[in-house]
Amino acid sequence: MGLADRGGSSGFIGSAWGDYCRAWLTQQVGASFAVGPDMNGTVESVVDIDAIPGLAAFASSRALQNPDFVIALGTSNGSVLVAADAKFSIETAKPRQVSAEILTALLETPGTPVRPVVPEHGVERDGFFLTPDYELTHLVLNGTTGILRTAVSADQVLLLEIEPERLFVQAEMRVLIDALAAIDETSVNWSTDLVAALYYGRCAFASLGCRIDETKPLLGRSEVRELDDPGFLPELKRRGQVARSAWHLVQRWDQDAEDVRALRIKVHQAADIGIANRDLRAIVERQAERQGRPAPSMNRVRRELAVWTNAELANRFGTVFYPVPDLHRFLNELRRAVAELQPEVPGQIAEIVAGTRPA
Repeated sequence: MGLADRGGSSGFIGSAWGDYCRAWLTQQVGASFAVGPDMNGTVESVVDIDAIPGLAAFASSRALQNPDFVIALGTSNGSVLVAADAKFSIETAKPRQVSAEILTALLETPGTPVRPVVPEHGVERDGFFLTPDYELTHLVLNGTTGILRTAVSADQVLLLEIEPERLFVQAEMRVLIDALAAIDETSVNWSTDLVAALYYGRCAFASLGCRIDETKPLLGRSEVRELDDPGFLPELKRRGQVARSAWHLVQRWDQDAEDVRALRIKVHQAADIGIANRDLRAIVERQAERQGRPAPSMNRVRRELAVWTNAELANRFGTVFYPVPDLHRFLNELRRAVAELQPEVPGQIAEIVAGTRPA
């Protein structure tokens, strides 16, 4: 999973599962619905509050988590609101995210963007999580430790069946999974077996992550590479011809990419502006006091300084890719260029501070 996430695996799967759950919940409007063992009713409406503009920032600034959905449920005692959240890996679920306390806070905190789009009903109980009904979910709910130890109970989970093809809908993704499964000559049909689909899907993303690490510039702006990168599938198939298995392909590709990663670290170290935190903080605070503005965080200042430095170096050296013919000479030239830029750093920090908005 660590290798796969270099290629964006968890984000892809989480987004795909969220889309599936959104469609499924929408189809339940007007149908009978049970929330845990003690509440039954009819789904009156489903609001995708995670899509509300500005909600993430609003919740984060107030130390609130937000669920993906709010369901209005008509019961024999009147209509109530219930929180629901899509979690592909149920062991990552935190009960507080769908709690009555959190939903009430999201509805009642001044300035909330949630209240205007949700029906005026009360919140009487904690919500639930939507997770796929397959082997790994059952294992972790029964006590096996997955990514984390599961913190939710079975009555807080609604299991949904899903065909793997509904998760991996992109044509390019299916081609990649087919290519990797063909290396293993497996008799398992990934289109009907979610475990197999996830395995080969993550292998595909791990391979993409290796390709990204191999091909993005050592210096200069890089293009975003996706699954439909025209050079990706041919390279995967070429490597597949000499791989013992799909996992062996990933391991070998990762080893090859590690050489480029190590060199990229050396380039980044040579391109670092080289200012100690104590000195940086002193300059930032002096500029903030001079301008009458709040001091930005050190993380933000370092991030923006790095962007500026890299842009200046790219203007001098152009976009530099692996391999570098004379690495020692290039790194020395890079360090000299950074030294020439250092007198301009205080001015850049002043610009960063000037762009800081008052709280």
